[in-house]
Amino acid sequence: MAANPQQAPLSGLARALVQAGHLKQADAEALLIQAAASGTSFIAQAANAKKMTALQIAAFASETFGYPLFDLGAFDDAHIPANAIDRKLIGTHKVIPLHKRGNRLTIATADPTNLRALDEIRFQTSMAVDPVVVEEPKLLPIVAKLSSSAEETLKNIASLN
Repeated sequence: MAANPQQAPLSGLARALVQAGHLKQADAEALLIQAAASGTSFIAQAANAKKMTALQIAAFASETFGYPLFDLGAFDDAHIPANAIDRKLIGTHKVIPLHKRGNRLTIATADPTNLRALDEIRFQTSMAVDPVVVEEPKLLPIVAKLSSSAEETLKNIASLN
């Protein structure tokens, strides 16, 4: 199977889904292009195109990459450790801290192949990071809530000057 030189090779979750036979190469490439064009994630694009549900993608990622699958619907976001991760990182990488114990931080993510996010969190917190996989539609509202509270704080500080 020769790769088209004009197209970047698939990486991360898209590649794993193709290798496991859940998506065709052409479908995965099209979904990545559509996601980039619309400013959404690959997972959201795949779910919107009805290729797989968010739960199927999360279960696949959990099983394939060996991270626990966690239902955010059963989690009270009041228990999110305050200031565990910079709110900008939460918004940028679409992750949330779930639990902090000693030098370990449990992070909820829809895409455990986003190693850049895990590395940045590790670097910023100087803690070991334990990812758990969650469904993206359950993750995004919490990310938005945490990110918007940071934006509101900045706006309030700016309005005081």
